[in-house]
Amino acid sequence: MTRLQADDTWWLGVAVAAFAVISGQTVMVLGGAPAHAAWVQFVAITLAAATFPLMSQGAEQAMRWPLATLWLGVLAILLTLMFGPDIQGVRRWAGLPGAAIHIGHLVTPLAIGVAAKRPGPWPAAGLAALSLGFALQPDAAAAIALAAGLGVLLALEPNRWSAAGLAAAAAAAAWTLAHPDPLAPVRWVEGMPQTALDIEPWLGFLVCLGLCLMPMPFVFIAAQGRRRRPLAGALAAYWVGLIGASLIGAFPTPLVGYGVGPILGYVLSWALLRAGGPSARQR
Repeated sequence: MTRLQADDTWWLGVAVAAFAVISGQTVMVLGGAPAHAAWVQFVAITLAAATFPLMSQGAEQAMRWPLATLWLGVLAILLTLMFGPDIQGVRRWAGLPGAAIHIGHLVTPLAIGVAAKRPGPWPAAGLAALSLGFALQPDAAAAIALAAGLGVLLALEPNRWSAAGLAAAAAAAAWTLAHPDPLAPVRWVEGMPQTALDIEPWLGFLVCLGLCLMPMPFVFIAAQGRRRRPLAGALAAYWVGLIGASLIGAFPTPLVGYGVGPILGYVLSWALLRAGGPSARQR
């Protein structure tokens, strides 16, 4: 029996993402959310699934130029800080027609991919700059999730540069947690497990199942062999960090709650694993 590979099972991560999104859509429809919310989620997961081969090719190209990828991500966060929509002093999104995309959800998986592929002083500096950006936005959930991912990466592949990146992310997480988020919780974005339970107990179970399944594809890949274990383990921890943050504070519930960024970021994370795997000739 062949080992589970992201190349062979490209559909696994996409299917888990679709299940989580559908569970959230079910809550939105039955709970009376604005009609556009469920439709935006549907369009986002459909486009992400349909363009997954292109996303995998893009991820592969990005990992061929890891330093450029990381620093372009830092630049994206900087531009968001300068020109993104200002909501009560918070700047985390890029405004697009019909939706606002949380840029951190796209940048952070790529940053973790770079940290796993090319540890060194410049990537560590990039991770520190990214962490500073999260502290300034402010974005506690992103900082917590980045710290979680880098912590597992450091545990699996100890080196001083990963430790430096982790220290910066942990400092950003501590800073943002010490300063309350000025944004009030938004129904259908934050607290989705409780919202689902308030509507119907079985909806609460459905949402919790979707959240529990989200890290599993990465855990499965991490268990298969050494080559992709550091990246897969770090990405699993990253998504556990985002989910955990949403449970301990008024932070968005990824994929289940309303938001395009987490959907694209999850599928991008899976594409990074597929791009980083061995080719058919190498297996």
